[in-house]
Amino acid sequence: MVELLAVILVISILVGLVTTAASSAMKQAKIARARSEIATLGIALRQYYNDYSQWPTNNINAPLTDSQLQSVYLILSGSNFNNGNPRQIAYLHVPASSYQGISSVLGSSGAYPAGGSSIAWVDPWMNAYMLAFDSLGNGQVTVLNPPVTTNISGFAIWSAGPDMSVLNTKSVLTSW
Repeated sequence: MVELLAVILVISILVGLVTTAASSAMKQAKIARARSEIATLGIALRQYYNDYSQWPTNNINAPLTDSQLQSVYLILSGSNFNNGNPRQIAYLHVPASSYQGISSVLGSSGAYPAGGSSIAWVDPWMNAYMLAFDSLGNGQVTVLNPPVTTNISGFAIWSAGPDMSVLNTKSVLTSW
């Protein structure tokens, strides 16, 4: 009987260790995916800029609204939405499973909650990737909440990250 209890105890400890390791690995995989998607979006924006010598929106140095985000995704996906991509070049291919309805209303946690009527590309934690453009050409954009002015080269892309809050800047994943 004592041997059986000892075996059960050892198995329980091993299961706990494996579960912790698997959870950490999954978190790191999601972070890697988000960084990759931020880089992909950045490449698409650069390609668009190289072709049209302008950004796909005229927003001035602030995070894009839901409708502006939706316009950018439509334009980058090859749509000539609002004459923003007359050549209808597809710069960005996002799987349908990575799009989600969003709301620009910031929750009390600082997260961008799902559930609005607009469409956005979401990170692995179901938060919309946020964008801002340096439309003044001064190399700076004010982003996040509370606002942070950052030096960039044309645009800023960020995700709330694993804790799903832009208030904790240590977990925010950025393009800068």
